[in-house]
Amino acid sequence: MLAERVADTDHPEDRSFRCLVAGLLALLVLLGATVLPAGIATAAPASPSPTASPSPTASPSPGKPAPNQVAWSIQGATKHKPDTRPTLTYQDFKPGSSREDFVAVDNFGDKPLSLTVYPSDAFNTQVGGFDVLPAARKSVDVGSWIRMAKTVVRVPARSSVVVPFTVAVPRNATPGFHVGGIVASSSGTALDTKGNNVLVDRRVGIRMYLQVSGPLHPTLAVQNLSVHYQGGWNPTGPGTATVSYTVANTGNVPLQARQSLRTDGLFGAFAKTTEAADVPLLLPGNSVRLTQKLTDVWPGGRLRTKVELAPYTTIFTLASPPAPAVGQTSVWAMPWTWLIGLLIVLAAIGWSVHRKLRRRKAARAASTPATTPEPTAPAPTPATKPE
Repeated sequence: MLAERVADTDHPEDRSFRCLVAGLLALLVLLGATVLPAGIATAAPASPSPTASPSPTASPSPGKPAPNQVAWSIQGATKHKPDTRPTLTYQDFKPGSSREDFVAVDNFGDKPLSLTVYPSDAFNTQVGGFDVLPAARKSVDVGSWIRMAKTVVRVPARSSVVVPFTVAVPRNATPGFHVGGIVASSSGTALDTKGNNVLVDRRVGIRMYLQVSGPLHPTLAVQNLSVHYQGGWNPTGPGTATVSYTVANTGNVPLQARQSLRTDGLFGAFAKTTEAADVPLLLPGNSVRLTQKLTDVWPGGRLRTKVELAPYTTIFTLASPPAPAVGQTSVWAMPWTWLIGLLIVLAAIGWSVHRKLRRRKAARAASTPATTPEPTAPAPTPATKPE
């Protein structure tokens, strides 16, 4: 009985060990909660760009088309014939002024071709591509400033037709670049993969970059930067950092950008710089969401990530280079699998030691003979004298 009482006693050492085990279990749960989520941070996606029909392509002069093939292009022109301008670019256009210009629509096929010609505003697609609004969408910027002399042209086989147009800039136009295009399109029906007749709008276009006089602000911004670190199967090896961010054109000049990403750990350890593909041409007010996967990133504790953009433009020459755009953040990059494994091993060792100590205490208590205290005689009651 005495041995049982000793074994059932709640010793301070037992309570301390149970607290230690509970702490280790809580830490394991916390680490598991840290490892399981798919991302460290959730960033708001970039605003979706308006949709449109297939993008108008540039207007290179194709080779000789196959018989019955329909092929056409649109390019800059003088009053009488096509010229060599790949884009329509106008600088220092004063508000309230106007000018006349020309485009040439070329038919490379063996049959006459009727095409619809219309101006439109440009925008960036969700992946950063250049596109213009379809004919059914109303333009509100430079596309609404253009008046075509003809909206439908009939081009003879293997010939060109010059189409005049006028650009009139409103008096309240904002300084900077306004981007659009002039499109030559052909609509018709075609069979889809299921044999159904569907309406197809085929378009080619020439881009227009119109600069309204005034201050220029060539500015890009890195927004909504997030990083997720994923360790590899090797607990002591490098992992992968997935970096997502939005590049926004917050100025009034179309810009591209060279970009580099730098990661490092505590005190600059494990520094790594990665050059990524250039940011596509972003129009003012537009943005694109980019994601880069950086491999061989070592778990150096607090992982700092820096995205740096060097903006540039090929449309015209800026007076001075645009300022870099920088975004940075940090997340924990730890060898979680190694740490969890270490904690499990320590917990197992601690439990084994604890069981051995309990068995030893129980054995010592069982081997100690029980002692029964000697009974004590009651004290004599003193006699009382009769009164």
